[in-house]
Amino acid sequence: MKLKYKLSLMMIGITVIVVSVIALILVLEASRIARKLSLEGIRYLAANQVTYWKGQEDGSIMILRTLANVMSDYEYTPAELRRDQFDHMLFGTMTSNPSFINIYVVWKPNAVDGMDSRFIGRTGSTATGQYAIAYTRETGEILSRTTMI
Repeated sequence: MKLKYKLSLMMIGITVIVVSVIALILVLEASRIARKLSLEGIRYLAANQVTYWKGQEDGSIMILRTLANVMSDYEYTPAELRRDQFDHMLFGTMTSNPSFINIYVVWKPNAVDGMDSRFIGRTGSTATGQYAIAYTRETGEILSRTTMI
């Protein structure tokens, strides 16, 4: 083989090696950049989801605190109307918040109105008449039942 062909083959070989090394370096760098951007995107989406669910949780807790605050002023409502008023508030809360599956309230015996014995057998009253009602959406429609305590 002539020297001219040997030098040409050697230059082609060196050029192929140099181009291959440069291509490998560029592919590795592009891969690193793509991974970095993917992780940043995932972190951004995760932060948005955390913010969304934190807002949902805070909203639900605010609703429950509002109900508790309203119910804590029960002395200002006539005793015979309290259970019905609380029932309407809980039912209204369930209808206006489709994400709620269950909501319930349990009062100590004779604490809500002092008339537990008059309400034996009423939905939302235990066997002793204690006020313990639950609203549920487990089957798709809102149902009321006595909470098991």
